Amino acid sequence: MTQLTLIKEGVNIGGRYRVFKLHKIGGMSRVWLAKDMETGQIVAVKEPRLDQNVVLNVEKIRHEAHVLKRIRHTNIVNLLKALELLRDLNVNGVTVRPAILVLEYVNGPSLLELRRRTDLTHAEILSIMTQLCTVVSYIHKNNIIHRDLKPCNVLTQSTGTGTLCKVIDFGTSRYYFDQTSKEIVVSPGGYTAPEQYIGVSTPQSDIWSLGAILFYLITGKDPIADLPGYPNATQRPPDPARFVRDVDDRLRYVIARAMHPDMSMRYLTAEQMLMDLQGYFREELRPGCIQLAVKGQVYTFDADYIVIGRGDDPNIPIGIYQDSRGVYLLIYDPNKYISRRHCMIFRKGKRWYIRDLGSLNKTAVYRQGFGWIIIHRGYRVESPDFELMNGDIISIVYDEKKGPYLQMSIRFM
Repeated sequence: MTQLTLIKEGVNIGGRYRVFKLHKIGGMSRVWLAKDMETGQIVAVKEPRLDQNVVLNVEKIRHEAHVLKRIRHTNIVNLLKALELLRDLNVNGVTVRPAILVLEYVNGPSLLELRRRTDLTHAEILSIMTQLCTVVSYIHKNNIIHRDLKPCNVLTQSTGTGTLCKVIDFGTSRYYFDQTSKEIVVSPGGYTAPEQYIGVSTPQSDIWSLGAILFYLITGKDPIADLPGYPNATQRPPDPARFVRDVDDRLRYVIARAMHPDMSMRYLTAEQMLMDLQGYFREELRPGCIQLAVKGQVYTFDADYIVIGRGDDPNIPIGIYQDSRGVYLLIYDPNKYISRRHCMIFRKGKRWYIRDLGSLNKTAVYRQGFGWIIIHRGYRVESPDFELMNGDIISIVYDEKKGPYLQMSIRFM
C-alpha cells in the first residue's frame, strides 16, 4: 500500500533544497536528505507522516519548530528553516496544514548504533555524558523539558578529536504551557522516568533519562534489564556492575542517584549530575536552609521568606534581591503569566510553607503519591499556608487543563 507523502525524490523544497533520498522513517515523521542548492551542503528534511495519527504528527512537527527557533546549542541539531504548506490537505477526512522542517544533517550513527558497534572507553563515556548533561542543563535553563531522551535520539559525528553529540526530536518536549496536547510520552527500554507513565514530566524526568543513557553506554543493555517493578512499582535503580566487571564506582553512584524511583532523591539539575561525574560535586545544603532549582540552576537561601514573582527585564532571567528579613526571586516571563508578587515560601521554626499571594494564574505543588495540589484562593486573595515536604515540586502558574507552567524543585533540611 502506497503511503501518502508530501515529499518525494527530485522535489525542490522552498526553491532551495533538492530532495534526493529517503533517509529514515520514524513513528511520527519521515526524514529525507536534500542538497542545499546555494551552499552545496546536505541537509535533512522532516515531514509529518500522513497516517491515522496525522493531526498529532502535524502538531509535533509544528511544536518542534516552535521550540527549535528559540534555542541554539552545539549539541542540538539546528533548525535551518520551517516551511508551511500554502493550502490545507484532507487526510483520512481530517483537514490539516502540515509544516516541513529543514534541519542540519548529522552524518553519523545514533548513540544506539554507536554502542552496538563497539564498547566505549571510560574517557569516551565521560565525553559523551559531559555533552549530554551540558545540553540538558541548557534546555532546562530555557524552561524546556525534552521528555524523550534516549540513545536513538542522540546523533553522533566524528570530529577527529572525539565524538560530537547532537540531541534531536523535540516534538514531544514541554516549553512553558506549549506541548503536543496532553499526550503521555513514554518509550520502551526503561529510558522514560516512572512518573511520566502517569502524565507527570519534570526536569528530574530528563535526569532519569540521562542516567538511563549512561547505563546503556556502559553495558550495551537497556536499563529495563535491571529495573524490577518498573514502571509502576520500581524498586531500585539499575546497577551496571551486574553486567560489566570493574565498573567505576562513581558511575554506579551517578546512575543510582539519577535513576532513583523517588524524584526527590535525584539530582536537582543536570549540572549537579555533571559535577558528580567529574568528581567535584558537593552538597551545599545546611540545616535551616532551603534550595530552589529554577530553570536548571540551584539557589540556596538562608532567609525567613522568599517572595517569588515576575521580573520584566529580559537581560536578567532570574534576579535575586534581599532585604533585612528575606529574599525576592524575580523570574523573567516572556508571556507575563507570573504575577509580580506570585507566591511566598517562608519558614516557621524548622518547617517550610508556601502561600499564594493572590496571583492571577495560581500556584500548585506536586507531591509524589498525591499529584498536583492547587494553592490558590483567588485573584488578590492570599491563600492559606501550605506546609512543604522535602522534594516537593512547585509550579509557578498552574492550569488544570494545560498543567504546570514553570516548575521549581525544592530541598531543605
